[in-house]
Amino acid sequence: MFIGNNLKVVVLEEEKKGTYICFIKERFPNASLDLSRMGVYLSGPCEVKDGKVKVCVLGETRQLKAFIAFIENLEVKFKVVSSTDTKFSPHSPLDNLTEKQRIVLASAFENGYYDMPRRIDSNELAKKLDLRSSTLIEHRRKTERRLLNAIFSEL
Repeated sequence: MFIGNNLKVVVLEEEKKGTYICFIKERFPNASLDLSRMGVYLSGPCEVKDGKVKVCVLGETRQLKAFIAFIENLEVKFKVVSSTDTKFSPHSPLDNLTEKQRIVLASAFENGYYDMPRRIDSNELAKKLDLRSSTLIEHRRKTERRLLNAIFSEL
């Protein structure tokens, strides 16, 4: 279990060595940690070890600085372990997406739209992103179409 001033992470189950199912409880109801709205994205699984949570966050320098400032304001103890400038391959399917499409896709993924069962539907996701539901669905479908085209054109 990890407990910060505003965050509590409890390991519910160890699926396999080093892989855990966790319950995360935020104690800051007036603050929103909607990462995609901040322009940063969680990458890969979180690691829970020795009472600490390790996460990988992607974003541009100014967005990451804003994210760090946000976390500091929450009074959560943290340490930046590594900071690296990353370049994605020009042939990456994500390179074909617009910024809005990336935001919609990342937010849908982070909020559980693609989970089985879904943890959020299009209407709720649209509200989170301050979009009309039809606009969100249009962005999501165009995003999925572009990604599928990029994947299947490589076959």
